[in-house]
Amino acid sequence: MDPDHVERNARTIFRNELPMFRVYVVASGLIYLAIQAIELIPIMLMQIIIDQFIPDKNVERLLFYILLFCGLPMITTVLAGAYRQHLAIIAQKMGIKLALKGFENLMYQPVSYFDKENSVELATYCRAESMKYVMFWLMDIPHLIHGSRSRNRKGGLYLHGYNTVS
Repeated sequence: MDPDHVERNARTIFRNELPMFRVYVVASGLIYLAIQAIELIPIMLMQIIIDQFIPDKNVERLLFYILLFCGLPMITTVLAGAYRQHLAIIAQKMGIKLALKGFENLMYQPVSYFDKENSVELATYCRAESMKYVMFWLMDIPHLIHGSRSRNRKGGLYLHGYNTVS
């Protein structure tokens, strides 16, 4: 059997079985980006606190900004936890749907096929690979893309903050 034909057939099955997959991949990336952006706010707040409110002895605004400075990491942690939990549930449902389609395709193989192949190993492999594939696209890719960009931005903000203080 032609490998290109097998790959095209697999992509068609994937597209038909999981029509919202691309939407979830894009949404996952955007949500992760928003969480990363919220994590940058305390860095900027600290600069405002040190440069403006402490020298001006503006206690009311200082307290508000310090509470905001301390509260944002907690909010970010809750948002990141909810994001990961929701994403894990979606990924698990999609992975199960793909695995069931793989099992269905295994069921239609001729009996002679199973003389050479172990059906339990094939079923286990099908389930594991479908889950890995879905998790790779929904969680790993957005983290890799935004993780490298986030580290560069945070480093730039820290350097910028040190240059303006001195």
